[in-house]
Amino acid sequence: ANNTAASIPTSASSSSTPLKKFDLVFVDQYMSGSNEQKMLGTETVAEMRRRGVTCRLCGLSANSLELDFQKAGADAFLVKPFPSNKHVLINTLASILKGSGGTTTSTGGSSS
Repeated sequence: ANNTAASIPTSASSSSTPLKKFDLVFVDQYMSGSNEQKMLGTETVAEMRRRGVTCRLCGLSANSLELDFQKAGADAFLVKPFPSNKHVLINTLASILKGSGGTTTSTGGSSS
């Protein structure tokens, strides 16, 4: 992990859970979970920022929610399905980690 990584709880339900360092966290708008109260991805991003998380956060959705994630505090947004071509995916992830890219729309995974 580099100096932009932040410690975040590995469980939203326990503040005594050990912390791990991450450089990038993907947050889907509609996350499956246990019977606990479910939060939308945008709510999760806002809560993570409220708790002081500073690592790169990338919102994911099949819907056009870029502005919602941006307002919540996300650094980037990817429309699902995101590129599956190895070179396109590597470039997309590198762009997000460097902070030079914000939004990627689906390419259908057929780029060469």
